[in-house]
Amino acid sequence: MFHRLHNLEDFPDVADVHMFLINALDKVLSSARTAKSSGILSIQEFSAEALNRFVKAEEYQTVSQWESYVESRKTGSPRELFCDRSEARHWLKQKAPLKCVDGAWLGNIHKVDTPFHLRNITRDAWRILSEELGDGDLKKSHVKIYQKLLKDVGVDLPEAHSKDFVDPRHGLDHVATWRAAVLQLAISLFPSELLPEALGFNLHFEMLTLETLKAMKELRELDIDETYFLLHICIDNSHSGHTAIATRIVTDYLELISRRDGSDAIAQAWTRIQAGYLLSERLGQADDWSKLHNYASSSSMETIESKLAEMFRAKAQASHKLHCSCKTKLNGKSLSEWLDLIALEGDEQKAFLDALSSAKPWVIRGDSSASKLVQALRWGGKMYGAFDDAETALVAQWIDGLDCSRSSTTYRSLSARGRPQGCAHSSCPHDKTYSEKGMSETTVSVSRLVGNPNGVLEQCDVRLLALHIDTSRPIDLESFIPLWFAHQCLLESFVRVPSRTCRPGMAAVINILRAQHGFVSVMEGDPEVHVAGESKADRIDLIAVGHELAGRAGWPRQDCLHEILSRSKRADPSIMLELCRQPGRNEGILLGMSFAMCLLHARVADGRCPLVPLSRQTAKTLGQIALGERAGFETYFDELDNEPVRRKQFIHGFNIASGFVENCFA
Repeated sequence: MFHRLHNLEDFPDVADVHMFLINALDKVLSSARTAKSSGILSIQEFSAEALNRFVKAEEYQTVSQWESYVESRKTGSPRELFCDRSEARHWLKQKAPLKCVDGAWLGNIHKVDTPFHLRNITRDAWRILSEELGDGDLKKSHVKIYQKLLKDVGVDLPEAHSKDFVDPRHGLDHVATWRAAVLQLAISLFPSELLPEALGFNLHFEMLTLETLKAMKELRELDIDETYFLLHICIDNSHSGHTAIATRIVTDYLELISRRDGSDAIAQAWTRIQAGYLLSERLGQADDWSKLHNYASSSSMETIESKLAEMFRAKAQASHKLHCSCKTKLNGKSLSEWLDLIALEGDEQKAFLDALSSAKPWVIRGDSSASKLVQALRWGGKMYGAFDDAETALVAQWIDGLDCSRSSTTYRSLSARGRPQGCAHSSCPHDKTYSEKGMSETTVSVSRLVGNPNGVLEQCDVRLLALHIDTSRPIDLESFIPLWFAHQCLLESFVRVPSRTCRPGMAAVINILRAQHGFVSVMEGDPEVHVAGESKADRIDLIAVGHELAGRAGWPRQDCLHEILSRSKRADPSIMLELCRQPGRNEGILLGMSFAMCLLHARVADGRCPLVPLSRQTAKTLGQIALGERAGFETYFDELDNEPVRRKQFIHGFNIASGFVENCFA
């Protein structure tokens, strides 16, 4: 699953990933409530004050434990994580799957199809993602820093997104670490459906940990570069660092829900945030996860039971007479009676499964490893060989799933659908984002459009590309405004997988995205683009510019991309959305299209599109965004100079987007 989640273009089906994630959330919330711990669940009713007290208390506890550790070391106690360089090397190597997805849990946050009322919240989460990826500076990329650390201690691993990374020969055998990495990647895939869970996950993951503090000190003592861990100590603080930002994001989100949906919605959203927090908190606790893959969701149990009944019916044809001497009875009937072929063809098959599910100690609901039936089917058991490995696994999966399918579990009880409701409009009312569903109606158009870049001059200097469009002509805003909103999607998916951002071209893409989102480092003394004197809610990015365009055109305020695109007269915006679903295959085309739109931004900003109405301040800010984008593209061009095939695709993409813009003018 780790490899699949790094390569969704080759493995687009994520249904089992969704089930795995929902099972995990259900499991951790149920376990935490059973344990009655004093952690995040101690805040039964959310308030900003209670959350801040909790975060401060957690940090204080970590710092106190750190002080005790330091005092213990001063009195001669040995190192606790590793005793020598060899152990440190092994420890660092085993952590690689997790450290090489640093930031992945936010990989799909703050996209163009994020409901617009949530963008001030998701923007701050994207800011954390950007910093995890180095803010467009490879020297600051957390994954890159960890890769360097591994090489410094003599560990040579392939890129995390490569098939080779999961090869057993590398000896990466710490199961809990792999599982933690998979869950980080998994939770990022459902940014609309599971936004509260992602915010809770982010809140915990950004907290300072005792392990990080110990690793920093003990690596330094062994003369191993501790930069990676020192960096996290510095940025994960509750005053101005990632912990503070994550806390504010949760508070802002719940205050938004309060304004829009009332106290009942707050209670549900807070429970979902707690579930996400617990998921991060318990990532490394292997005991809690030993049966997670077999832990079946309610929605899948009907399928499992159907397969199980069919399997028992097939087995009974050969074996039911063999059980006539068996004294075991289920609900007063002998096993031989239950396995009667005629009975198993009718309603009795469900009755048999119901009886078997309550037959202790043969079946311990939710715990296949403790069930005598599974023990009997495995090596050393009396029935070993009667069921093959796949059949035994099906029995185990059914037993493990009984714990959630026949009772009301805490996380799934948030909705009747077996998955949490999208409270407070955490997702577009049209359910799935463009990254979560296909757009088959545009696939043929896309293939025809990008399949063969005929007529492209391979030796053309991409720095000299220009829009040869008369933008002073009358404009069709019904085509232009949807295109403006949609084109923000072009580069968003490049940052989904952290290990794929560790090259100069992708660092440039991060800088372009920072400009588009309103984080422009080229501004004088100001790391963010915003209107002086106005609140955070008034920060200007490309989506905000689109809203002003729509408002001046007389459009009613819309709250999701779908509503904007429903007014489009052309398929051009949908083609952009289709292309961005495969950033690896379409890199050159997507960058070329984005560069064409960057040049359009500059034209609109300096008034060369007189019929595109913007306020003076917004036009000025858009000009600064265009400058930031252009700076990022200049860096990307340096890499493109040595990639003739991708350069050809870039020019082709530029021409496609130029045509889309041309279509908007009479």
